[in-house]
Amino acid sequence: DGELFVTTDIARTWISRLFNAGFHGVIITISNPCDVVATEIWHITGYDPRKIIGTGTALDSARLRNAIAKRVNVDQKSIGAYSHQRTQYNHPHRQRRRQVETEQDARRGGYRVYAGKECTEYAIAATAARLTQAVLCDEHYATACSTLLTGEQGESGNYASLPCIIGANGVEEVLSPTLTESE
Repeated sequence: DGELFVTTDIARTWISRLFNAGFHGVIITISNPCDVVATEIWHITGYDPRKIIGTGTALDSARLRNAIAKRVNVDQKSIGAYSHQRTQYNHPHRQRRRQVETEQDARRGGYRVYAGKECTEYAIAATAARLTQAVLCDEHYATACSTLLTGEQGESGNYASLPCIIGANGVEEVLSPTLTESE
């Protein structure tokens, strides 16, 4: 929340200039708080919300896949998992303790990186580059990212992270997972 006012003020200044210059592409924002900044960009511009993408929980999801991969000894590219408030981790030979440890590893991933490098911008840059590649190459790439909610999970009018299909036109499809009431 400490970045809230600074980043939304910055977004207000550059977004108008961008659209006044004739921009018609896809916006990928990495600014924190990501969902709020993406929502602000949409409110300011009235632009097609599917062409405004926030990195959202894409990085958290990558950390979750990495934590699961280490637990089950499988390449993380083979794991499909998206970070949200509660992770479902099912493996017939693992116990509940493993699920809790995996969730903790995923949540602490950024802190471990910061402790070692004293920065985390490389990971978010890689996430932004991956989303950019998905748009430029029209990949129809499935990933968690921040998108406008239009009734998903009973919410509308704000950006939040959900699994989405990303292609040349931005968010092509929102995949709304079924969550329990506590999630």
